[in-house]
Amino acid sequence: MNNSEQLTSVAIIGGGINACLMALLIKERLNGVVGEIQFMLDEGADSELGLIPLSAGARWLHKLLGLDEKILLRRGIATYLYGSKLAAATTAPQQVVGEDLFLSHEIVNLPHLAGPWFELIHHARSKNHNLKLDSFSLGALASREGRFLDSEVIKGPYSNLSVNLLVDAKAYKHYLLEQLLSQHVTFVTCEPAQLCHQSDKVFIRLEDDHKLEPDLVIDFTSNDNKDYLPDSIKQYKDRIVSGRVDSYLWSSFHTQSGGLACPVLESFPSASYVYSKMEYGCLRQDLCLGEYDGVEEYAQRHSSFAKGVLNKRHVNISMCAPFWLDNYICFPAADYTPWDPCWSMWDLVREGMINLIEYWPDVESMSGFADEFNRLNHLVAKDHFELAAVFCEARGWRQYFSREMHLLAQKRIELYETYGVIQDAEYKFFSTEYWAKVMIGCGLRVEKPVGLYSEAAVTDFIKQVDVYRKELSISALRMPNYNEYVNYLLR
Repeated sequence: MNNSEQLTSVAIIGGGINACLMALLIKERLNGVVGEIQFMLDEGADSELGLIPLSAGARWLHKLLGLDEKILLRRGIATYLYGSKLAAATTAPQQVVGEDLFLSHEIVNLPHLAGPWFELIHHARSKNHNLKLDSFSLGALASREGRFLDSEVIKGPYSNLSVNLLVDAKAYKHYLLEQLLSQHVTFVTCEPAQLCHQSDKVFIRLEDDHKLEPDLVIDFTSNDNKDYLPDSIKQYKDRIVSGRVDSYLWSSFHTQSGGLACPVLESFPSASYVYSKMEYGCLRQDLCLGEYDGVEEYAQRHSSFAKGVLNKRHVNISMCAPFWLDNYICFPAADYTPWDPCWSMWDLVREGMINLIEYWPDVESMSGFADEFNRLNHLVAKDHFELAAVFCEARGWRQYFSREMHLLAQKRIELYETYGVIQDAEYKFFSTEYWAKVMIGCGLRVEKPVGLYSEAAVTDFIKQVDVYRKELSISALRMPNYNEYVNYLLR
């Protein structure tokens, strides 16, 4: 770009982790392209307290930004894990029933098994064979055995494993702010900034009526009150919105004596709420999200012995794809959602952040590749929300998505329950196997799977599964335990 085309100023508003990462991305990947970065840090945005699970994409983003994960490990900011355990819960949170399913983005590759593996699994299950989907997951088996293997360190057949992160949100945010200061990106702590619009351009009005008019405004605030923005922006957001998380959140974050050798992330969905337990080291986070009465009952039952920082708040999250109009780019809030065991809004925001760097505008053409940016993000969001709507529909949670989304989810579930079919060609982000994991984790059973398999074929399949399971067990036992692995990284 010529100097005349450079963006002389970019303003990022919002005080969360994603706003910090966006500023680092701009500074790291667009050095010399962007002039001044103005970071308006919302002083009331310290609600990110406790443990937050991040998908494997966070590790890739760290590498892109040059962030050293060894430092995160040494400081106790982050730890590694394969995924999360999902189980059905009865009214008593201590009693768990149903299949304990391990969910991760691990790719399942079983070319030596005859026929579509998930169809055969359902045939075997219908004949009362003791067969679980976790039997095909090295990550699940290793996590249950307290073993760990990083596919970035050891390649080969383990390259399909995905390793997630579990971070102490407050410490992680402080670390990112340190990195911003080292990159000479200053930030101003202030009350929530007011977004205004004039002459087809969004600007920022601060509390003292001071006006900021940057070339580009990137909005990470979760506040939906944008009364001073034009109808075109409001209508565009309404057009792509897929639903809203309107729930009550109770959380407890505290330290405990001793510590776990291996991190744990478990979620237990019930009829009216979902509660999650996250533990690693000496830190523990308990979360409960759902209908007010259910969450209040859970909170009262646990507040008596939950020592530490307690947080109760109303969560109102508009679920939409990141979008870009004129000089304004808006990202959805990445807060807790009931289907976090499957994916989180953080994944959707991260995809949009990377797309923004790829389609960065210039002053002469501020809209730049906005249409392509919006198209791509809408496709990714569609995959995310369709999967989440299926998860919620199977659980009876119909308050989060629009009627159209739930009708679509009902068709997906009906197709799967009747024939065991998932049309993977329609999905770009999630694999067929991952959809099958979610379906089975929701307790859905296939009535008549596709494929005509004889009794002998199913019996042969079970024998092959037993061989495969033994191979996985041997592989898991050869892995180092979690502490050994961390010590290896930090030496």
